[in-house]
Amino acid sequence: MTSGALASDKISDLAPTRFTKYRAQVDQDSLTSVDPKQLQGELPSKIKEIQTQVVTVSLASIDKLNTEAGQQLELVTSTLSQLCGAVQRALKDVNFFLNNFKEGQIGEKLEAIKEKINKLQSIDLQKVIRLTDAFEGFSADECAKTIAELDKHVAEQVTQATEKLTTQAKKHYVSTLKTELQNFTVRVQGHLTGLTPLIDKDLTIGYKGLMKTVQGVKFIVEHKKDAEFDTSSDTTLLTKLNDAVTLPPRQEKPTKEHFKELSSAFKHYFNNIHGYVKEEISRLDKQYKHTLNYQLTHTESKYLEKLYTSKLDAANTALNNLLDHISNHRYNHEVPAMLDQLSAAIATLAPESFARTTTPLLDGIGKGVEGFVSELEKAYTSVYDSETFGGEMFEKDKLTPYGAKFAKICLTVVCTLKATLTDLTHNCKSLRGQQINKSTDVGRSFVAHGYAVSDATLQNGELQNKPTVAGENVAKRLMLQISGADDNQHLRWCESNKQRKADHFHVFDAIDCIFSHFEQYNELCHLLTVSAKQHPCSVYDILIWLSGFPYTAVYSAMRDITISDLFDNPHKKAAGDDELELTSTDMAAQSITAHPRNISYTYVRKAVDHICATSYDVLTAVVGTGDSRSVYASDFCNNSFNFHYPSDPSDCLDMLLDLLRRLLPVLRFLELQCNITPEHHGWSHCRYGRDIPTTKSRCNEHSSEEPNGQAKCQVNCQPTSPLMLYLSDSLPGHLPHQLQSVGCRAKCSTCSKSAPGQPCLLPLGFKGFSGSTKTGRQLRDAIKTFIGTGLISSLMCLLPKPPSTLPEHFQFVFTLVGAFSANRDVNSNAVNAAFVKAIKKQSIELYAEPATLIGALSDAYKNGQGHEGRNHPKPTEADLSSLSKTESCKYASTDDVHCAPYLTTLYSDAYHYAAEKHAGLYLSWAVYLPWSFWQCLESLFRAFTNISCQDWGCRRCTHGTACKRGKHGAAYNCQCKGIVECRGVVSTLYSFGFTFGNPEKLLDAEGRRYCHNFHRQLHNVLNSNSFRKLFEKCDEFIFTIRQPFIWMTVALWSLSLFYLICVMVGRLDVLHIKSHLRVPSSHKITAQSLLAASQVGRLAKISYLQP
Repeated sequence: MTSGALASDKISDLAPTRFTKYRAQVDQDSLTSVDPKQLQGELPSKIKEIQTQVVTVSLASIDKLNTEAGQQLELVTSTLSQLCGAVQRALKDVNFFLNNFKEGQIGEKLEAIKEKINKLQSIDLQKVIRLTDAFEGFSADECAKTIAELDKHVAEQVTQATEKLTTQAKKHYVSTLKTELQNFTVRVQGHLTGLTPLIDKDLTIGYKGLMKTVQGVKFIVEHKKDAEFDTSSDTTLLTKLNDAVTLPPRQEKPTKEHFKELSSAFKHYFNNIHGYVKEEISRLDKQYKHTLNYQLTHTESKYLEKLYTSKLDAANTALNNLLDHISNHRYNHEVPAMLDQLSAAIATLAPESFARTTTPLLDGIGKGVEGFVSELEKAYTSVYDSETFGGEMFEKDKLTPYGAKFAKICLTVVCTLKATLTDLTHNCKSLRGQQINKSTDVGRSFVAHGYAVSDATLQNGELQNKPTVAGENVAKRLMLQISGADDNQHLRWCESNKQRKADHFHVFDAIDCIFSHFEQYNELCHLLTVSAKQHPCSVYDILIWLSGFPYTAVYSAMRDITISDLFDNPHKKAAGDDELELTSTDMAAQSITAHPRNISYTYVRKAVDHICATSYDVLTAVVGTGDSRSVYASDFCNNSFNFHYPSDPSDCLDMLLDLLRRLLPVLRFLELQCNITPEHHGWSHCRYGRDIPTTKSRCNEHSSEEPNGQAKCQVNCQPTSPLMLYLSDSLPGHLPHQLQSVGCRAKCSTCSKSAPGQPCLLPLGFKGFSGSTKTGRQLRDAIKTFIGTGLISSLMCLLPKPPSTLPEHFQFVFTLVGAFSANRDVNSNAVNAAFVKAIKKQSIELYAEPATLIGALSDAYKNGQGHEGRNHPKPTEADLSSLSKTESCKYASTDDVHCAPYLTTLYSDAYHYAAEKHAGLYLSWAVYLPWSFWQCLESLFRAFTNISCQDWGCRRCTHGTACKRGKHGAAYNCQCKGIVECRGVVSTLYSFGFTFGNPEKLLDAEGRRYCHNFHRQLHNVLNSNSFRKLFEKCDEFIFTIRQPFIWMTVALWSLSLFYLICVMVGRLDVLHIKSHLRVPSSHKITAQSLLAASQVGRLAKISYLQP
């Protein structure tokens, strides 16, 4: 406050009622006295206490720190002083040494060095160098000479010392050895007393005695005398056996006499060995008892001796019976049974079949006889040897049912002989000079026909492995003349004798004669069943239908005329020509331009013949050639099943193609599965045949091989074969549909309507298996021959059918896009050009960019981008071919790339070719069917996710909760070791007409694919931008070709509407017409009826309406 501003300088005068709280804390009334130290009150006292506390307590520690800091400062000052002194002293020393170096070293010594260098430069150094070099050479020579003399001297001294030591050692050794030999001679002479008889005895027992017995020395056993060998005769039993083996010329003795002598000689030879071994058993038994020092009773001793000798006697008896039979009879059907008895008797000679270890000689005898049996088993014996008819063949000049069966057997055998001998003769002629063994093509040909062929360097098979029995030798023997055949007049005039031979008939002439009449019989049977109505509804039925097809009356017309009409004839007369002109066309030169290669008429004609000829082979490969309880193979061709064959060639061709479309997927599945090894879950080693059980078989036979750890009391049921189950329509997950008829009006009661895209699964229908047990690989070979290399596919291309199922569309788009590929050949360019032409024709040249539509098809189904490195398409651009790659793409899981050979379609034969002439059809299918194709793919995706691993018994997912129906394959829910390991996948794919593309690649350790990989890749394909683009381009193309019609329709409707409006406006007073009509019920007439075209003429007559 400024002076003069207040009337008083006391607080109490200013505001007695104010500043009460302040006055309560501070006792101050004067405003001019402001010294805080003089103030009184509670607040000033507290301030003073704080001041005292700060000064006495806080500042006290500061003083202490100040004192310590001063002491440390003094210490630093003293230390720096010492450091400065030390530096000064060091600098003085350095200065001293530098001065000394400058004056003494540089001034004196450096000058001396300089003078020496000058002196050295003035001296002739070349002379010094020459002297030095000369001294170096001299010193080296002298050094080498001195060292050589020293070595020589030392070696001489060492040699002399060594010779002296050696001489002395030899003298000492000879004297010592002489003494030891003298002592040894005395000792040996003492031990040799009585040894000579033991050595002579040892030469007649054990292995030494057996060797003498094997050499043919006769072994004599006399009562109460020791057994001994008879060495008095120069001719041994082995010599006699060898003489019997060496056959003289046939003119001297018949073969039967030689064989009898051989059998007798071998019998005496073996009996001699048998007697020796039997005597050895008795000797060893006595020796064993003597070693144990155990006294047995006479009964016990005889029992133990009989325990050994009885088994040997049994083998000897079996061998004697065999040799006696061969000597007195020929090698007939009884010999194999005797060989089995001998083998069984020899098997008991093993040591484990006795109570204790027996003589090792028995093992040698057993091995020898086993070799003898093995050689005899190689001899061929007909299974029909000595067989007799079990009933009457004829009854009053009529064939009995029993005789009919034998007739069918004969015809079946003739078919087999014709095919087999023709093949063997062809191979033997073309493979001249090759011996018959497993290493040659001729040998493998015989193996394929059921013969046991020897190894390359052995003779262990049925056929001779000799240079004199080569391929051409077999072919020549097959063409040898049949004795007495020239007297058969029928062979001369038979239709099969096209060359009209009069003599030198061989086995093929006889077979051709019988076979030609068999074909006539089949043709007659087909004529008798021309009104049959039965349709084939299984693979078995279709194969029988195809086997009998060549014997129908319509076959030739269909093959030669109907099919030829499907080929374009450039010389064909145009319609409307009145001139008569005859033209001839060489059909062998006619072909249809197609991708991947042209389809010639000759090729198609050959395909028809091939299908019908090999269908019989497939039937016999699966069910066999028949027996008394099943169908004989000869009935496959005579239409004994009463199948319907259309009389019209065109209808017959349609039926043939329809049957092939149903047959080929099943056969293709069998071929693929039987080509896969067991480690990849294939059927190549699976067995099938008459003796292989199915789900319908009763468990009345069990294997004698128990698994490890199984108790002996448990039965071991025979496992079933998945291949056999599939052939008998009982394999879980592969059950067929119930097909009632085929053709244009096919009926199936089990085709699912809820799963679009699934094909109708044809039953296999095989029954009455009569063939021997075979493997899947053998069945694959038969099916592979039937399908051929594109033969059937070319036939299917003649009359293409729109793809209606997922596998059909799958193959169609791959074939079509294959013709659009960048690396096209001539045929592909022609198909591509025809497709472009069809686009322009269908759009009336309105669709200006056909390449855009073709590009969309290629991008969606099979784009040309590589699948390696950075060129790999993105997951959002996945195409259909990523599900059927040849290799698995190996990328990180984050890349979301899972391409692999997951799928291969079973309908590849139906759309293997793309013909130029059908480009218009292909265009309509390619444009209108992508939406249904996408729905079918989505149906497969849903079916895959609905797989239940628990229902299929997948062990890894049995107790899991992640792998549920509807979630299969999503993320990592399925815990199976791979998609091939998951049991439900292959059946799901089969129901949609697919199977695994390459199980080996899918199971590869580096690129193994799991269910989640396929799930993700199929999801990528379904949601691909390429499919969306394809839909857009198809819509665009459809709108383009419909655009003229749309606008024309709009214009017509607009014109019609305009006309209607004009008519309505011109007749507004039509409501007044009723008053001018004289019809009693005119009040019921409506205005609409008066506007009808039929009433317009009547309205014109009304004067009221006239102008």
